[in-house]
Amino acid sequence: MDFQAPELKDLELRVATKADGMFLWARLVLNYLTNNIFIRKSEVMEAVDALPQELSEFYEQILAKIISHFDQRSISRLQSIMGWIAFAKRPLRKAELRSALSFSDISDTVHIDELAPAYLFEMCMPLIEERSDTTYAFIHISVKE
Repeated sequence: MDFQAPELKDLELRVATKADGMFLWARLVLNYLTNNIFIRKSEVMEAVDALPQELSEFYEQILAKIISHFDQRSISRLQSIMGWIAFAKRPLRKAELRSALSFSDISDTVHIDELAPAYLFEMCMPLIEERSDTTYAFIHISVKE
């Protein structure tokens, strides 16, 4: 699907107007648009119009979409990842998060080959991100709230 200049300008205007100066909201919209399948240009426009303007509602929608793909055990693990990121005294690296998640499981012993898989963190995107120093954090402090 190729947008022509006037259509692209219309999309840009819709996103900018609805974002109302919130760059984070615009970033989340772009992530949403690139991670969904649209056939018609009108679907893209309708999707932007239908997205919640409040960040908290947008976060809820993103989280609901993430957890809709998983069983209860996996949801619990995703909640653990979010919890570790939210309450850590300092930003944690992927290996630390994998270890923490593995140890937060019920079993008494954990072997190095049984650490939580790295792809689990990708499942929490776009609410968390890997920073340039290889630590993980929420995309914005408001996610924690």
